[in-house]
Amino acid sequence: MSRTALRAVAFALALVTSGAASARADDEGGHYPRPSVGAVIGAAPSRIGGGTGTGAFVSGNAGIRFNEWLQWDVFDGSGFWSEQTTDLCLLSDPCGDAKAMFLGSAVRGGFFRKPRDGKQLPNGFLIGGIGAGRLTSTQGVGEQSDWGIAGNVGAGVEIPFGEHFTAGVTYRFFVMDDDLSDEVPMIHAIGFEFGWR
Repeated sequence: MSRTALRAVAFALALVTSGAASARADDEGGHYPRPSVGAVIGAAPSRIGGGTGTGAFVSGNAGIRFNEWLQWDVFDGSGFWSEQTTDLCLLSDPCGDAKAMFLGSAVRGGFFRKPRDGKQLPNGFLIGGIGAGRLTSTQGVGEQSDWGIAGNVGAGVEIPFGEHFTAGVTYRFFVMDDDLSDEVPMIHAIGFEFGWR
């Protein structure tokens, strides 16, 4: 067989293989990278400035899902509000409130498989992020606020629905470096996440 014929056969095999891979990608919800958008709403126990409390937590993210195991949330923003109680609050309970805002970026690593053969299995992942945080507190005299470096780590479970939608639960532990108190603010946020991936 001549070299030209061999090249033609190799080219035909490459086309068939590529077509099969493309069809399999379609069946499995492939085609990466793809855009990723998500929103979280939930509750967040916290310890800020010596006070403790549980408040509301909201979060949003937008980024890129590179494949079935890696996602980069290019934008990762979260907001938190809670009434705080301390041992010094003898006459009032609560004796102040705290608000926190986090703006940064995060990376998720885990399993992001799409439904296969009609089965929708849960996917697990780990998440970590870093950015800037703003803490506002009304404990003590007046309102005080400060910006600082903020970081978070966590984990989650999501279930894919159809071609692009997901629903699940996430947990994230936030810490922030600020000058409002001697203690490092800590927030445990858990909520329901809905996404388009």
